[in-house]
Amino acid sequence: MIEVDLGSFLFGFETTPYEYVGDHADLMGHDIEGDPIEKSVATVDLSRLVELHPGTSIAWIRISDPGGNLYGANPGADVDLFSVAGLPDEVDVTYSYSGSNILYAETTSEELAVEVASVDFDYGSNDASALWVSLGEHGSLTMTFGGWPDAGSDGDDDDVDAESGDVSEFSGRADLSNLQLRLNEIAPTGEWVTVSIGLEDEPIAAGDLNADGMVDAADLGMLFTAWGVCEGCPADMNGDGLVNAEDLGLLVAVWTA
Repeated sequence: MIEVDLGSFLFGFETTPYEYVGDHADLMGHDIEGDPIEKSVATVDLSRLVELHPGTSIAWIRISDPGGNLYGANPGADVDLFSVAGLPDEVDVTYSYSGSNILYAETTSEELAVEVASVDFDYGSNDASALWVSLGEHGSLTMTFGGWPDAGSDGDDDDVDAESGDVSEFSGRADLSNLQLRLNEIAPTGEWVTVSIGLEDEPIAAGDLNADGMVDAADLGMLFTAWGVCEGCPADMNGDGLVNAEDLGLLVAVWTA
């Protein structure tokens, strides 16, 4: 498991740009969202993050109160938006809270998801109104992900253009190019939040000799390079101690369209 410390965020009044402290400014963006009051939203390019860590998928994303905030009636950082856009339909997301705010001791994943699904805070509300989650001192809210699609699965008929017969770029593979974390902490009493992401290694598909999520010419070249006696090497797909025509047939059978 790789844990990525994205850094710290502090949101200003309404649409004032947020303050960011961390080592991943290249992944950060800014958006405006809100009803009835528009607010600044921090966006994080998760697609690029995964590209920087090939062979991994997102296991969890956590937003935390780092301490040093205000801990009165609405204790700690108040998270109004904490969600991921661009997720494939088959990916499951579970929310969980950990911390001192007893309001969330029995709260379900579904209830937490509703509270942080959109920027819907209004200034006359309080923590019990189900419009945001007050983390409490050193408390955290975590999204856990499951069911990521196999990036190297075969194409299907839905990916073929009916007129030209061309196969689309993402044929048979989930389009993860628009994954974006979106978050907002309630201001005008801005309080710091930190964000971290857990990345786990994806299982390497049979035939994907270079572990890039594809079975293609690069893997074919690696197989031919290893041709002959090669006990225990990845190109020995049937485990008989030889890389030969049988292994070539197995690789071609799982070729990425």
